[in-house]
Amino acid sequence: MEYSIEINTTQEFLDSLQLSLEEVQNEVNSFIQLIGKKYFEIFSTKLGSNEISDILYYKSVLEPISKCEGFKRHIKEYNSTEFGNHLFTAKVANFLIRKGYEVELEPPMETKQSPHPDLKFHSPDMVGYAECKTSDISRFYDTGKREQIADIVFKEIPTCDQLDLYLTGKLEVETIKSLLTNKDLVKSIRMIPLRGKVNQEYRIQITEEFSIGIIKKLAIIGAPEDFIDVTMGGFLEDNQTGHRMIGNIFSKGGQSVSVFNAIDYTNKLKSKKEQSSNQVINGHPNLVFLRDSDIFGDPQNHEAYIYSEWFNKKHEFLCGVAFYGTYDSGPTGFQDKLTYYQNPNAKFKIELEN
Repeated sequence: MEYSIEINTTQEFLDSLQLSLEEVQNEVNSFIQLIGKKYFEIFSTKLGSNEISDILYYKSVLEPISKCEGFKRHIKEYNSTEFGNHLFTAKVANFLIRKGYEVELEPPMETKQSPHPDLKFHSPDMVGYAECKTSDISRFYDTGKREQIADIVFKEIPTCDQLDLYLTGKLEVETIKSLLTNKDLVKSIRMIPLRGKVNQEYRIQITEEFSIGIIKKLAIIGAPEDFIDVTMGGFLEDNQTGHRMIGNIFSKGGQSVSVFNAIDYTNKLKSKKEQSSNQVINGHPNLVFLRDSDIFGDPQNHEAYIYSEWFNKKHEFLCGVAFYGTYDSGPTGFQDKLTYYQNPNAKFKIELEN
């Protein structure tokens, strides 16, 4: 069956996919067949290159689980506001299948009052359940104080170099302002990169909880009004410690300033603990999967909280908590990222990392 979908893309994009326009249309039609009328509730009938990329990815997630028991129940839950939440459940289902389990989505329970975990997974000698949780982290990207701090930098330290501010403590605007208006500090920031190479980074530790990265850039050519002001959100992850900071990048008048700060994720973990505890099926092994891209802060704090608050005798049927995500690693495609904490007090043991 053909669907009335308008595709507007370029030959260059098609070449990057190694697909023809007709093949892309067939892929889109195949995706529509997978999710049925839900497509028209969630997606547009006019598709550009970005939307095509998204649909091809969603199809790659959903197609492998389309033969699983409960797939239609799973798709029935989809809507435009919570699509990402349900897609995460589908990704976890794929992960468990790759681990050798048979998976059922949205397994029916005895009553409406019974726990309703997202997934049932089983092997010849075991039946287990998994709850998949995501978090709304949009408020963490609110510019708020970060923009105030960036504006102080734009005013006090106009420079063609990129300035990146890292704050591991609280965002106290007045405290940061008093530091950034220090003439000696401003002079140091201006002087440090003078003899360096373009794109070379320097780091100044201002206080124990505040440092500035300086990346040398070429001179800005043009008047400030020639440039478009841009604000973007993003996060940084320390390759050694795994500590994640969240922040914003501001570009004004050709100058770039970013402000990243530490996030206390404890309250989010507490909320997920309370929610997932209600979905545990006693007498069976249970797992909780949290979406990795929602997790911020210090991994040591996360681990300490999970082992002290989550893994106790009250949760003896919870086998473990997993931070799970899939990330595009370029030519090799999407790769799993898993941080798995096993409950030492659990009645059952489930290995996920081998």
